[in-house]
Amino acid sequence: MTSLRPYEADKRRRPRFVWMHASDLCNFASLECLSHRLLQLNIEAKIIITSSQPEIHLRMKDKEFEGLSVVETPKETNASIQSFLNKYQPNFMVWSGGELRASLLRASAVRGITMILTNIRDTDFPLQRLRFLPDANRRALKAFSRYYAVDSSGADRLNRMGIVPSKIQIKGPLQQATPITFLPKELDRDLNAACLGRMVWLAASVTRKEAKIVLQAHCLVMRQSHRSLLIIVPKSTDSELDIIEMAREVGLSYSVHSAGEVADINTQAIICSSAKELYSLYALAPVAFLGQSIFTCKGSINPYAPAAFGCALLYGPNVSSFLDRYSRLTQHGAARIIKDVESLFVAVVEITNPEQSANMAYAAWDIISEGAELTDELIGQIVEHFDKLGP
Repeated sequence: MTSLRPYEADKRRRPRFVWMHASDLCNFASLECLSHRLLQLNIEAKIIITSSQPEIHLRMKDKEFEGLSVVETPKETNASIQSFLNKYQPNFMVWSGGELRASLLRASAVRGITMILTNIRDTDFPLQRLRFLPDANRRALKAFSRYYAVDSSGADRLNRMGIVPSKIQIKGPLQQATPITFLPKELDRDLNAACLGRMVWLAASVTRKEAKIVLQAHCLVMRQSHRSLLIIVPKSTDSELDIIEMAREVGLSYSVHSAGEVADINTQAIICSSAKELYSLYALAPVAFLGQSIFTCKGSINPYAPAAFGCALLYGPNVSSFLDRYSRLTQHGAARIIKDVESLFVAVVEITNPEQSANMAYAAWDIISEGAELTDELIGQIVEHFDKLGP
């Protein structure tokens, strides 16, 4: 792993920019991870990610990260391209995926921007389309200084398009999330004590309708394991009173964490309304149901966050915001889909078996760790590039 050092920020000088381009949602997830890791280094640059995918901009609509902006890819007109390049004056480009913008890439090369192409798969340049690829795109492709293919098939496509094998490296995919190797802020002593020696599962960011399903499922879980403990976090604090009433109606013994109520050995459910504590709760619970997913909702939870803490994941069928990530976790045995009280009950009982939850956690860790080598290499190149530029 490359040894990296933080930069000292000089606010008097115009900020430098690292420019990344995402061809699709999968590539965006990789660049988002790369961006956050760079920002953690306090590198003396801001990051922009361009994309033409509407779903990416929709996903980032209500999110703000200092130092990171997601903007529309400039149109393939000289005026639009020059306006973009003049505004940001990027120093370094990471282009992820096979969506080629010939005019934009040529103009970037003319300006002397260091250009890296990464995450190339055979599907980026299907064989049946290669013969119809415009010559302008083939020429633009040669503007990059380094090429990273996911596998030998991706490397073959680049070679067929005129890139010499010596410039192509097979490094696998970029990393899409970072495994958590530290413990988040410690929860209060009472909450930790209530969980000791008990089978704990978490229902995170649930809507009112989902809360009813979760609480009914927990009643069934209690019949199988009477020492089970549910921690339920509502999507909105406004629904806390409704969830309290639901817990009372189904006969669960509960405590309300936000009210300072102390859970004890007889507590069957803890209602925790602070979403700020979710990361700590992910670390505490081996199994997590991710809310805003059973019924049609506007958004869903990024599953890579709880997966990074080693949670075995359960979710409903409506996860369009992060469908690619949920699908990948499910395909590798790290997550399971549920649809109602019965399926949630069965899944919780099965997955809270320590061996089963551990297997799912390991599967999630493998997915999240994949691509770390290439991500580290790109970070090293970016840091070295700015080192050479000097103060």
